[in-house]
Amino acid sequence: MKKLLLFIPIVLMLNSCGSLLSITIEGPSLYRQDLNQVDADADGWIARTIPPSQVTTSGDMFFEEKLSNSGSFSVGGLIDEDATYWYNQLMQDSGWKKNKEDDGWSSIGNNYTRIKLGYLYINLKKRVAVYISETGFYSFRVTINE
Repeated sequence: MKKLLLFIPIVLMLNSCGSLLSITIEGPSLYRQDLNQVDADADGWIARTIPPSQVTTSGDMFFEEKLSNSGSFSVGGLIDEDATYWYNQLMQDSGWKKNKEDDGWSSIGNNYTRIKLGYLYINLKKRVAVYISETGFYSFRVTINE
């Protein structure tokens, strides 16, 4: 009987979390989130989780989000030549430094941001986004839509 009483609240709790986990995908190649609206002049990296199946390197726009000033921004268009530059910029801006001995990254003190796999990091001021996957990273162009 005690196990049954413990089981019922757990089921109710998991059932109520179901609506928090839903994601709306509009169209075959556009992943859209309206979680925290941001301003087009924002300087800094905005992190958004996005499944790898929604990221495309074909040049098509694959992510769009509304801005607080009634516009929107979209991400798409692979940046191939400067991809490493933008990845390094993200890491440095997030409080990491490059190791000379093993070519890895180390945090600088306690003031750093943990970079996560499966996240799209967007900088609206620089008009660039970096996607971190298990196989590496990709850099994309960001377009502000008025």
